[in-house]
Amino acid sequence: MKTSKSILTLAFVLFLTTIIYANNNDKISGMTRDVIVEPTKTGATVTLDMYFKHPENIKEMTIERGTILGESFRQVKVFGSSEITSIVDGKMTTIDRYPISGNDSDIYYRVVVIDKEGVVRFFPASSMQNTYSASAK
Repeated sequence: MKTSKSILTLAFVLFLTTIIYANNNDKISGMTRDVIVEPTKTGATVTLDMYFKHPENIKEMTIERGTILGESFRQVKVFGSSEITSIVDGKMTTIDRYPISGNDSDIYYRVVVIDKEGVVRFFPASSMQNTYSASAK
């Protein structure tokens, strides 16, 4: 009985992994730019999901946050080349450990990439998306 539960659990995990991989591929193939950041706030936590068309070309990357488009952005986190290798199937997720308070629709995140040829590229900012968990109500 225990073996059949283990097999079912393994099959379920493989199924979920396949769905996530397929969703990433669908999302990435439909992207019009090389990098997209999707900030989501759940309670007091801000999760940053980033999708990349060509992660193998990235040397360094910085996540920046601003409160109004056009205002100067401030650095949230820097990823070196060793951390870039943690991009799996074109997706990387990180947490903003010190999110700013205020109207979430006025908070923006963007990605700045330095490619392996030394070219710096600023990608368009994305506004916050809210999700509410049962504990956040």
